[in-house]
Parts: sequence; C-alpha cells; structure tokens
Amino acid sequence: PAGFGNWSKVQDLRLYENQLQGSLPPEWSAMTEMELFYLGKNELTGTLPAGFGNWTKVWDLRLYENQLHGTVPEDWSAMAELEILYLFSNLLTGILPPDWGGLTKLQHFFVYDNILSSTLPSELGALTDLESLLVAYNSFTGSIPTKWSQLTKMQVVGLFRNLLTGSLPSYISEWSDLWWLSVDSNQMTGILPSELGLLTNLQRLTLSNNQFT
Repeated sequence: PAGFGNWSKVQDLRLYENQLQGSLPPEWSAMTEMELFYLGKNELTGTLPAGFGNWTKVWDLRLYENQLHGTVPEDWSAMAELEILYLFSNLLTGILPPDWGGLTKLQHFFVYDNILSSTLPSELGALTDLESLLVAYNSFTGSIPTKWSQLTKMQVVGLFRNLLTGSLPSYISEWSDLWWLSVDSNQMTGILPSELGLLTNLQRLTLSNNQFT
C-alpha cells in the first residue's frame, strides 16, 4: 500500500516470500530511514522507483524473483551505504548505469537472469569492496573491462550466458580470494592466461562453450 510511505521511521521491512502483487509505490521513497528492505519472491510488477535513491541509509536491498521490468535507475547511485543488492530473476532491461560505480561499499551484487544489455561498465572497477558479482543470463556484450583489475577482494564471479567477447584478462590472477569463476557460454576468444595458476583458492572454474585456444 502507498500509505506505508507514512512510516518515516521504519528501518527494517521484510515482506519476502509472499504473494504480493502490483508495483512498488513511489510514495515509499519517503521512508528515508530504511536500512534493510526485503521483498524478494513475490509477484511484484512495474518498475524500480527512482525515488528509492533517497534511501541513503539502506545497506541491504533485495527485490529478487519478481516480475519487475524497465530500466535500472541511475538515481540509486545515491545509496552510498549499500552493501548488498539482489535484483536477480526479474525482467529488467537496459544498461547498468555507470554512476553505480559510486556505490563503493557494495559487496554482493546479483543481477543475473534479467534482460540487461550493452557493455559491462568499467566504472564498476571502483567497487573495491566487491566480493561477489553475478550478472549471468543477460545480454551483455563487449569485453571484461580493464579497470576491473581493481576488484581484488573478488571471491565469486559469474558472467556466464551473455554475449561477451575478448579474452580472459590475466589480471584475474590478482583476485587472490577468488574461489568460483564462470564465463561459460559467451563468445570469448584468446589464449587462456597461465596466470590462472596463481589462483590457489580456486574451487570452481567454468570456461566452456567459448572459443578459447
């Protein structure tokens, strides 16, 4: 209900795993004390309200497994405290906004299983606290950005089932905590870097269905 927007002091709202329908009310943008927001596994439709960018205290936001569509709001780059963002398994389209490179506290970012496209933003290389990134099952093109070499805390990287090209960067060997890497089912080429042998914590590596040599 739009009237929930009157809850100006609410910090923690958990309504996940219900059968909630309809769109996210723009009036909820007034809940500026929000810190945890869980509405995953419902039947929500409509778009992501740009006004949620007013939630400058939110650090954990989960809207996965709904039917949300439309583009991803650039205004969400104002969520400076955000550490966890789960938007996977929706119908989101368009690009990942380069401005999201300002979410410098982000640690876990899951947007897999949507209809996102264009290239992977090099600006995400500024997310130096990022530990897990899952953008699989979309339509991203281009190569893995050079600036992602700065993501040295990375542990889980899932880029599979996209339209990515180019080679596998040798700088991945600097992600010393990496234990799972999957880039299968893309259009990647080139020689596999010998530096991968330096990843002593690696447990799962999936590179199949590409054109590596």
